Amino acid sequence: MSSRGRRLDGARPGAEAAALPAPERAWWRTAAFYQVYVRSFQDSDGDGVGDLQGIRSRLPYLHELGIDALWLTPFYPSP
Repeated sequence: MSSRGRRLDGARPGAEAAALPAPERAWWRTAAFYQVYVRSFQDSDGDGVGDLQGIRSRLPYLHELGIDALWLTPFYPSP
């Protein structure tokens, strides 16, 4: 690329991405994300703390809402 942002062969930056089939484009640009804090989202075993199985049990509901992807907030102990 030159210093002006144009490729030396004359093509626009990112032109390759536009030529990709639809499933391979950046799906996340238009996706509906839902951020989940695991420990408070859904408890599956009755101990009062949310868990991954609880999240799995709610996936059909999240799908009905139109959610495309989940962002899980880290749930490991801080160092």
